[in-house]
Amino acid sequence: MRSKAFDEDHVLTQAMHLFRHKGYGSASVKDIELATGLKTGSIYHSYRDKEGLFQAALEHYNSKVVAGRVAGFLPPGAGLPALRALFQSLLHEPGGTADGCLLINSAVEFGAGAVSARGGVHQGFELLREAFERVLTDAGIATPPAAALRLLVFYQGLLVMIRSAYASAYLSQLIDLEFSNLEQTHDER
Repeated sequence: MRSKAFDEDHVLTQAMHLFRHKGYGSASVKDIELATGLKTGSIYHSYRDKEGLFQAALEHYNSKVVAGRVAGFLPPGAGLPALRALFQSLLHEPGGTADGCLLINSAVEFGAGAVSARGGVHQGFELLREAFERVLTDAGIATPPAAALRLLVFYQGLLVMIRSAYASAYLSQLIDLEFSNLEQTHDER
């Protein structure tokens, strides 16, 4: 088997950004070629088809972006202030773009219809939910599974609001209110 003659991390990062910006359906093969630097033959040889490249880009997003944010903000032993900082960081999109989250964008684009995309989206959601549950459990918050799921819904909802250019000052206040309530629950324990 031939080894790949390209930097796969670079290709998947570029494909991830393309799909995040344009969506799966709007990204043409020409767009993919321009973004990744690969020719059509290399795309099909390495990833089977556009969907295969999308799946690889979504897995890359989960392992690099989602898992990277969890590791950076919520290492073992992180408390509620670190969790609050993660939520506040959403208000400062890297590079100043408003492309949103690949998980949310894909969930909206595919809905329940695309089983292959749904698996990657759910995997990313679970990475976040599990990290939230770990922090909440460590903080002694009552009913961590339900609280972690509520935070996941809040996190994803914030990303939708940010994508729609909702006033970040209001969203920041909402984050502070949510975490003040969580900290109060923790303090009452």
